[in-house]
Amino acid sequence: MHHLGDIYCERGVPEKVEKLVLVEIKQLRARGKQHSKAFRRLAPPLAEAYIRQERLDAAKADLRELLDIFERMAGHDVSDQLNHVRSMIGLARVNWFLARRSEARQTLELALGLTERYRTFTKGNYYIGFINLFLSVVNFELHKFAESRLTLASANDILCKEVPRHFIPGLGSYFLQDLQRIEALQRPWSSIGATQFSTRFQQSSNKSGPEEPRRNNKESGKVMARG
Repeated sequence: MHHLGDIYCERGVPEKVEKLVLVEIKQLRARGKQHSKAFRRLAPPLAEAYIRQERLDAAKADLRELLDIFERMAGHDVSDQLNHVRSMIGLARVNWFLARRSEARQTLELALGLTERYRTFTKGNYYIGFINLFLSVVNFELHKFAESRLTLASANDILCKEVPRHFIPGLGSYFLQDLQRIEALQRPWSSIGATQFSTRFQQSSNKSGPEEPRRNNKESGKVMARG
């Protein structure tokens, strides 16, 4: 069920995710089963669906609940490690959409720390590159230009040769493409707009869904479409 929810998000029909998982999630909450494997797998697609529908308060509440669960756990398996990092990135996205850039930056740095701690994320893993690309955009908006250049270089070094080995909606398609476009606007002279991703990566990232929510970029005075 959670895999289907992720596919709905990727295909741009997030409203179907609620119909698919919300009743089950409510039942698990009613029984006090928030720490169950079922809840930990069903809640991330719901949070992603909320983000795609611009229901950011609902997304933030779900993500904070998930993060609290993951942080209290011991012995995370592969799916828990992935969902812990995924939830961190999701919270960073919500903060970024709300123009809370410092909070987004802090959350992304915590996500990077998790990738170092969890064995699922090997050195140079695709998602480390993705987080660095996101950090580059946020650092630039915070006028931390030196740090932005460093994180962009790290992102380029990884993303030019790595592809996602696990499926997390948006991070290999619509939201990734959005970050690339914003990076190109921030730094039209940089290499990010012309980064040569692997053939497999280009094929998968070209299959993106409809646009993400719009975010008001106060620094540029423009409204940028999300992915």
